Formats: sequence, structure tokens, C-alpha cells
Amino acid sequence: MTELKRINSFEDNPQVKEFKEKLCDDVESDVYEFFPKSILEVDKLIKSELFELTPSAIYSELPMLAKTVGNDNNCSEDHPAAKKRKLDNFKISLCNDVDSPTAVTFPCNVKLIEIIKILKPHIIVLIEKCSEMKLWIELKIPKIEDGNNFGVSIQEDILGEVAKLEGEAGSYLEQITRYYTTRGKMMSKVMKYPQLDDYRKAVEEYDEKIYFSLKLICVELRNTYCILHDLITKNIEKLKRPRSTNTDSMY
Repeated sequence: MTELKRINSFEDNPQVKEFKEKLCDDVESDVYEFFPKSILEVDKLIKSELFELTPSAIYSELPMLAKTVGNDNNCSEDHPAAKKRKLDNFKISLCNDVDSPTAVTFPCNVKLIEIIKILKPHIIVLIEKCSEMKLWIELKIPKIEDGNNFGVSIQEDILGEVAKLEGEAGSYLEQITRYYTTRGKMMSKVMKYPQLDDYRKAVEEYDEKIYFSLKLICVELRNTYCILHDLITKNIEKLKRPRSTNTDSMY
């Protein structure tokens, strides 16, 4: 009896009711206003000059380094540590002689960074919207009963699809993080073996690959908004009222 009172007091809590009502209003506003707006906005981004770059325009020029071998004018024979490289704030020192330091900065690919700065907020917003939508659907699922569960099965199917789309959006953020770490490792190879052009070429090819991956992510963001909008609008009545309240006979 005490447990039942706790449940009733929780459901009757005015703050909880207000939260649920606001959530419902926010989700419906997203479906009918925010999603269509986002579809057009992201589609415009896909067709912009940002995603019309040629492969040669994607490349970020890397500084040339001269590898120290044997006697070097900048390094003394009395300093065996001159062959060591010191990394600090993405800078490389090829000689430890304080009188003739050589420091080179390896910058990020500016064009890709610009695209990531634009795409990342879209990805984060999509994840937040999917999370809100999942909660809204879960709160609309009625208590378990025998029979008349067709609407509930629709809710569960859509809930699974929204969760899947949310997971895919999360993987886009992981892809961006992997880009930085992978490129950083490749750049360390360029610094360690400046005489090998293959490592430089590998960085260029990797940047080109990520560029087209970012374009694909942008396309998937637009498609996801389209899917969510279409899925919810077609099944909005079953999502809000999964069980029929009428008791009319089938015969």
C-alpha cells in the first residue's frame, strides 16, 4: 500500500507533470519545425563550396625538414645528443645546439578543421534530439496488458530505430577524434623520417579520405533528419495513443 502511494505521489507531482508536458511540446516542435529546417540547412551545406574542393585543394603543405646525418654545420661533434629530437607544442628541434636551433611547426589541415567546426555542432544537436525523442517515446509506452498491443509494438520499433540513429551519430564524433590521433601519428613519422616522401604522400591521401568521409557524414546527417521526420509524422497517432480506447465490436 505504501509503495502504491509512492508511485501515485510521483505521478501526481506537478513538477514531473510539467517536465513531461514540456518534453512532449519540445519533441513535437522538433518534428514539425526543427527537423524540416535542419534538412534544408544541412542540404545547403552539402551543396556549398566547402564540399566542392578538388583533391589538390584539400592538401595542407607540409614543411620540409633536412635530416641531420654525420657532421652538420649546425651541430657539434662533441654533442651526441644532437641527433635526438625534442617535441614541444608540435615543434621539432633537429639540433640541441642552443646557438643554432631549428624549430618547425606542423599545422593541422586548415580546410578540414573548418569543416569539422561546422559539422560537430550539428552532430551534437542530433544526438540530443534523438535522446529526447527516445525518452518521449518511452514515456508514451503504456503499462503492460494482455492484447491490444499493436500500437505498443510500433512504439518499440520506432524506439529501436531512433536509438540506432543516435548511435550512428555518436560514431561520427568518434571518427573525428580518430582523425586527429591517426594524423598525429602519421606526422610523427614525417618528422622522424623527413627523407621519405611516402610518409608525406600518406598524410595527403589520408586528408583526402577524411574530406570525403566528412562529406558523407554531412549527407547522413541530412538523411537522418529526413528519416526521423518521416518516421514520426507517419506514426504520430500511434506513438501518442498506442492503445485504442473504443470498445466497438468487430462484428
